[in-house]
Amino acid sequence: MRIPSLLIRPAAESDAEAIGRVHFHAWQETYTGLLPGEIMSHLSEERSVGIFRREGCRNIFVAVLEEETVGFCGHGPWRGEAPSPTPGEVVGLYVLQKSQHKGIGAQLLHTALDTLHSQGYTTAALWVLGSNIRAMEFYRAQGFRDTGITQGSGPLLERKMEIHLPAQH
Repeated sequence: MRIPSLLIRPAAESDAEAIGRVHFHAWQETYTGLLPGEIMSHLSEERSVGIFRREGCRNIFVAVLEEETVGFCGHGPWRGEAPSPTPGEVVGLYVLQKSQHKGIGAQLLHTALDTLHSQGYTTAALWVLGSNIRAMEFYRAQGFRDTGITQGSGPLLERKMEIHLPAQH
């Protein structure tokens, strides 16, 4: 599904505040009830904005709908130990709830996957919270498979999902 007023573009340093806002609000919408309240209570929009100001906005695509940033997706080389060949990694895909179910998440994801493929990666992987069934179903629908590899425990258990590139999309 294509939305005429949707723009997917590489993030600029000037997007740090907008990305931080999306990050904070998407976490509130997604993880309330999935993560312990003590973790959620330490989050703030200011902290999220600070992360992107400090870390920068490279290797991030943003989704801008009617001049408002409504989502983002990070990508890059795998950050942990990985088998050879090392997979690319999708690092956070967030779309505000009001803009979900419009194909924005899929467009962001596939833009990141296409970029990883163009950089020579033959697979891409990501971590998803094990209790986030909606996200796991979304990634499966996009061609990812659950590898059975986990990290963390309890409510912080994450599952590694992977896709072979070039993906069918």
